[in-house]
Amino acid sequence: MSRARWIVLTGISLLSAGCALHPLPDDVTGVSTYDIVRNIRCEARDAVRDKIILFLGQVEGDPAATKYAQLLRDNRELWLKFNDHWFSPPVTAMLQRFEGSAIAYNFNLDMTEINNFDPKVDLTGANPIPFSTFTSAVTGGVDHTRENARTFTITDIWASLIRVDEVYCQPFAHVRNYMYPITGKIGVDEMVDTFVVLSLFANLAPAASGKPPTMADDLKFTTMLSFGATPTITFTPFKTGLSVADASLGVTLSRRDLHEVTVGLSLPLPATSKSKPNELLVTAAGGPAQQAAAQAVEQRILRSELSKGRFVFIPQ
Repeated sequence: MSRARWIVLTGISLLSAGCALHPLPDDVTGVSTYDIVRNIRCEARDAVRDKIILFLGQVEGDPAATKYAQLLRDNRELWLKFNDHWFSPPVTAMLQRFEGSAIAYNFNLDMTEINNFDPKVDLTGANPIPFSTFTSAVTGGVDHTRENARTFTITDIWASLIRVDEVYCQPFAHVRNYMYPITGKIGVDEMVDTFVVLSLFANLAPAASGKPPTMADDLKFTTMLSFGATPTITFTPFKTGLSVADASLGVTLSRRDLHEVTVGLSLPLPATSKSKPNELLVTAAGGPAQQAAAQAVEQRILRSELSKGRFVFIPQ
């Protein structure tokens, strides 16, 4: 095999080692889309559980509330049997006010991978003119860019979410991951806490009458990974004929992951409400509260697009 050909083949092998024809979150972390969803749902589950434990621990005049606050904190399996009728009527009424609340998560996972291979080979050889040499540079390049955008929506009801078992959530530690945030703790606990406080004490209300109080947060995480290498190989030229003087491999591998999660929270719809949320950008499964949470997500997305000066067509 000639030296020049060996240079090219080596560069191609380096390039192909980092290639992914269909970029996925798994490529960087080994964590699948399903695992990302599990991680965030389990973080939301823990946030709602912690809020219930905090509330029960602060109740006065209900010994059962204080007792179960500690039991639920110490024994996670007890959540599978949780019943709001364990407590006095005022405590039960407060729990029932929120247990029908919904949370919607709209995921937009956008992954871009760039693989560039730009080799250069310098040729040298004898020239017909005495005491002179001939030189020539040969360059080439193969540049590839691949992108994959994956969008979907998941919804949960709080009463069901708190009963999600440990087998489902056990693989995740729920710690903050600053390198690849979407696989770590993203701050759902603060959203749940703020939503409850605003609903109880700040008159959180919808824009239109007959719809439940809602709130939405739009979280964006960008992770850039890059690798560049330009090794140079130098050869001793032959006395006569054409030979390779030196060669360089310009290899650039980069990966950009832009992950966006819009989280919507909604109290249950009033019993007298006949409102049906629109489905323009987000389609979600579930009952009225889950649809309202998804609509809060949709409103947040629409505002984001309009703030960027983009035209959004809304059918009537």
